Amino acid sequence: MFLALPGLQMAVRRYKLKAVIENRVLTQLPAIALKGFIAAEGNTASKVESWFNDHYGFRSLLIRSKNLIDFSVFNTADRVLIGPHGWLFDKPLVETVSVALLRKPRKELERFAGRLLEVDRFLNNRGIDFIILPIPLKHTIYPEFLPETSVTFPDTSTVQLLSEILESKPELTVLNAYEILKRTKQASTVTLFPKTDFHWNNVSTYLTATAL
Repeated sequence: MFLALPGLQMAVRRYKLKAVIENRVLTQLPAIALKGFIAAEGNTASKVESWFNDHYGFRSLLIRSKNLIDFSVFNTADRVLIGPHGWLFDKPLVETVSVALLRKPRKELERFAGRLLEVDRFLNNRGIDFIILPIPLKHTIYPEFLPETSVTFPDTSTVQLLSEILESKPELTVLNAYEILKRTKQASTVTLFPKTDFHWNNVSTYLTATAL
């Protein structure tokens, strides 16, 4: 009976549940034609399956319940790294994007700096100031709050290395926000990123804007 409840809810929509915020458009029901199911090149069945996966009954309730159990009981989450003292980090950003950046060879960063030099010259010729502001990520400022099972990063991140390369070009104007936040962290107890958010807070933005 329990297994039949999602199907019943899907059919009658008796209970109105708050949708899960996913930052994407849910799959719409495709136009269904019999040949779409039987033709070798047809993909109607897969489209219907995608639609069902986005609209089955009690979907938002089941997703929230699963996430709550994972977080509260097993101290884990699909897209979040759970560190000590309630610190949370964006899992794909830390374990996928940042790791991919680490594999960038210095020559590629030098080429990127060269392209920025071209942009700088283009804008300067038109009387436009070009200021480069690399933004530090949360885990580069607070690596001590990453979970023990997370990726171990070198002391110098790719963004820091890129900033050093850019600062070595006298033609470029570079504001190193990482150094601003790092010095502030070392000199005070003020928090520069919220524990449960991945974006810097008002203190970080104020310090950087003031330096700018």
